[in-house]
Amino acid sequence: MRRGRVLVIEEQSCAETSGLWSEIQDEGFEVNLTAMDRSAAMVAAAGPPDVVVLNMIAAEMSGDRMRYLDAAARLMMARGSRRLPVIALGGTGSPSPSLGISEIIARPISAVRLTNRIAAIRRLATMQAEARRRADTAIAFGVTMPDFVGPSAGADPTVLVVGASVRYLAVERCLSPKAFIVGAFSTATARDYLARRSFDAVVLNTTVDTAVEMLREFRADPALYTLPVIVLAAAPDREATDQIFAAGATELVEDATLESDLARVIAGSVAEHRFREALRAVYVRGRNLVTSDALTGLFSRGFFMEHAGRLAEIAAEEGEPHAVATLRIDELAGINAEDGYAAGDHLLRQVGSLIGRLTRGEDLAARIGGGRFAVLMPGTDQADAVTALNRVSAILRTTRFIVPGTGRTLQIDPVGRVTALGQSESLEPVLNGLFDGGTV
Repeated sequence: MRRGRVLVIEEQSCAETSGLWSEIQDEGFEVNLTAMDRSAAMVAAAGPPDVVVLNMIAAEMSGDRMRYLDAAARLMMARGSRRLPVIALGGTGSPSPSLGISEIIARPISAVRLTNRIAAIRRLATMQAEARRRADTAIAFGVTMPDFVGPSAGADPTVLVVGASVRYLAVERCLSPKAFIVGAFSTATARDYLARRSFDAVVLNTTVDTAVEMLREFRADPALYTLPVIVLAAAPDREATDQIFAAGATELVEDATLESDLARVIAGSVAEHRFREALRAVYVRGRNLVTSDALTGLFSRGFFMEHAGRLAEIAAEEGEPHAVATLRIDELAGINAEDGYAAGDHLLRQVGSLIGRLTRGEDLAARIGGGRFAVLMPGTDQADAVTALNRVSAILRTTRFIVPGTGRTLQIDPVGRVTALGQSESLEPVLNGLFDGGTV
C-alpha cells in the first residue's frame, strides 16, 4: 500500500533534484511528474494527490517562476474549499496562501526532509478525514459528533530554546516580539522544563549530535511526539541534514537565514500544531455514553467494530493503508483473584485512561473486553503502526499503577500485536488471532 500520492510540477529536470523523486518513491510514496499546463489534467487522471510539489529550483533555471505560481493558484481554485497543500521546493520568502503556496522548503533539499513534511501534511489530512468518518459512524449509533472549529489565534506561543551558544541573542531578537521565550542552557534543564509544563515549540540551539539525541528522545515519547522542534545549525552538509530530519526535526534553520526565517518557521509550525490539537479535542468531545466503554471512557467494542468495517471498505476502494494494534493486560486476572474485581476495574480505568492519552490524535482506542484493548490506526502502514504501539507500550511498562486498598503499586507488561487492516476479511478472527499472540 502507498504512503501517499505526490504530484510534482516541473517544466524541466535539474541536477539538484533529479534523484529526489526516485528516493521518495523508495519510501513508499506514489510520485507523478507533470508539466505546468498538464497539472490539472494529471489531478483528474491520477486522482487527487495528498501534496503538490512545485520545483522552484527548476523554475529559477528556466525563468518561469510566475508560471509556476500561476499553476499553484489554478490548482488551489480548482479544489474549492478543500484545497490541495502546495509545497514550493527551493523557494524563498514566506508562504503565500493567496497564491496557492502553503509551505516553502528552502535549500538544502533532501529526500528525508521532503518526505518528513509530506508525511506530516498527510497526517493532518488523515485527522480531518477521520473526524468526518467518525461522525458518519456515530450516526449509526444515533449520536451527533461535535463540529470541528479551528483554533483561534490565541496567546503568543511559548517556545523553549535549548542551548547557550552565541545564537541565543539572535533567537531572542527574532522571537521575543511574538513569543514568550524560556531558555534552558543545558539539556538536563530542558528535560526538566518539558516534564513540568507544556510548550508550543522547541528550538534546539545545540550541536548536531546533541540535537539528534534529543530529537530521538522526543519522538519516542508520545507526549512529545508531535511537538514542533526546530534545529539551528551553521551550514550542515547533506549527511548531517539527513540525520537531523531522520531523527524527527520539524524544520532546520541555518545561521545564514536565521534572522529572516526563524519567526516564520515558528509561526507556521505552531499554527499546524494547534490545528492538530484542536482536532484531537474534537475526538475527545465526541465520546458519548452510547459509543464509549463505561469503565475506561475509551470507545466501545461495538463502535470499534463498526468503524473498522468502514475503514476496511475505504482501504479496498482507495488503497490507503490502515492498521490494527492490540494490547493485552495479563496481570488483570491475578488482581481480580487476589484483590477482587473492584481492584481489577480500578486497574483497567488507569490503563484505559493512559492509553487514551498516549495514542496519536487520529487513532481510535477501544476496550474490547476484560483486559483487552485495541487501537485503529488510519492512514498507517504496519511498520509505522509497530513504532506507534511501541511508544505506548514503553510508557505502560514503566508506569506504576495503584492497587486500591492495598498500599501496593503494580507494573504491567502488556502484550502488543499489530497487523494491517485487511480489505475484505472479517475483523473478529483477526482480533482473536492478535490477542492470542498472532501477527507481529
